Order: sequence, then structure tokens, then C-alpha cells
Amino acid sequence: MIDAAYLSRKLSAMGMVKGDVLFVHSAFSAVGGMEGGVEGFIDGLLEAIGSEGTLIFPTFTSYTQPFSRENSASATGILSEAFRKRPGAVRTLHPSHSVAAIGRQAEFFAQDEWILDTTCGAGTCFMRLVEHGAKVMMLGVDLNRCTMLHVCEDMAGADYLVPEVKVAARPGQAGEMIMKRFPPGHRAFIHLMEGLRSKPWFTVGYIGDARTLLFPASEMYDYCMGKLQSAPFLFLCENASCNSCMQMRARPVSEAVCPDCSCEVCAFTKELR
Repeated sequence: MIDAAYLSRKLSAMGMVKGDVLFVHSAFSAVGGMEGGVEGFIDGLLEAIGSEGTLIFPTFTSYTQPFSRENSASATGILSEAFRKRPGAVRTLHPSHSVAAIGRQAEFFAQDEWILDTTCGAGTCFMRLVEHGAKVMMLGVDLNRCTMLHVCEDMAGADYLVPEVKVAARPGQAGEMIMKRFPPGHRAFIHLMEGLRSKPWFTVGYIGDARTLLFPASEMYDYCMGKLQSAPFLFLCENASCNSCMQMRARPVSEAVCPDCSCEVCAFTKELR
């Protein structure tokens, strides 16, 4: 069981300072116990960044279901679900990749504008993390859960992203809308760990029992973009049994579909056809 004083010391030791913009992927159960529970942990994060900081959580949902900013539950952990319900939390109006933010720049990072030409690339909250000095925390989860890395593959021009996905229109509008450059399927982001451990800007520590990663979004972006120039399939695994990655390696993805496969990539491309 950890408390607020412990959490403050750990966050400071890992490099968090007042005024930080912090984006958190989380598995709260990995921590092992916190005085005040979920709300106490969120209080600790907010205290660590101070009144000048901004705290952001992914509050992702299934694009196959109509999205409600107020009522659609987050599918990215109990911390994110509790966070989006907090007084003062601002949540983006996005049918799959919404985020919620509290703090000085909450409106900037969680603005309503929905960039139709990309799901995670230029103009999205995730790219703003890169452009405006945000830090990313992976609390009890590994890099395979790091949505920011989809920014890199989008900006690198990965042609295995699904070109278009139909989603329900925004509240108050009829019909459907198109979400472009959607990143479905499996990723092997975790393979980046071997090269990252030696980087002075990449921190690995523990908060309670939860292994926690902390890094600046801009440094991670530059590191990955440099590698993607020579290895465009860097983020895909090489497991021959992984239908998702094997199909994404067969470019373009819109032409790569197994007749009897039900993986994410094939399901998307069949729908497109």
C-alpha cells in the first residue's frame, strides 16, 4: 500500500516537475494498492504537475458504437474512467480515440476539432504531445499500449494503416462519417525497449509494484522516426502466426486480406470492400 508522500517522491525521482504536460497509459491494478484508491492516485498525479501542468488520459472507445462524450465509458483502464468523470475534465469528441484532460492546457490538448484525414497523425492530440513538450507515462503497461507511437507510423507514411473506416456521425448529425488512416491490429512496440534502456531521456522505475516508464514524447518521436526511415515495418512483429502483422506486411493493406481470417486487419478490409 502506497500513500501520497511516497507517490510524490517517486514521481519526482523519475523526473516529473511542476508544469509538466503528462499523458498516462495505465493499469492501476499493477500498483498493488494506494491510499485513497483510484481518486487518491489521480490526486497525486495532479499535485505532482501543479496548477500550471496538464494531466491527460486516453479514454478510448469502440468506433463501432455511437460515441457519447458524457456516457461512453473508457476502455483504457479504471484510472482513465474515473478521470474522465472528474469535475473540470475536458474530453475530446472523437468516436474511437478520445482523451480527457485537466489542467492549464486542457482545452488545447482536448479540443473538439476532429481531424478527418488521420486518426493519430498531424493535428491530433497525440501529435500535439510531441510538439508541445509532453511527457508520456506507462504505468504498469508496456510499450505495446503506447498510442503515441501510432503518430510515428502515420507521419512516416506507413501504408498498412486502414485508409478509411465508417463511423457514426457526430452527435446531432445524421448518417455516417469517415475516419481515415486508422491503426488496427497488433504492434511490436515492446521490441523498442532494448535500444531505449540506454537513452538518458528514457526512465524505467517502479511505482508500488507497477513497472513504470516515463519519457518525453518529442524524444521518442525523433528516435522512432529515425529508425522507421530504414525499417518501415519496425513496429510489426515477425511471428508467422500473427495474421495481423503478416497481412500488414503485404502492402497495400487494402489489397491484403485472407478470405477466412477474422483478425482486425482482415475484418476492416473486408468491410471496406
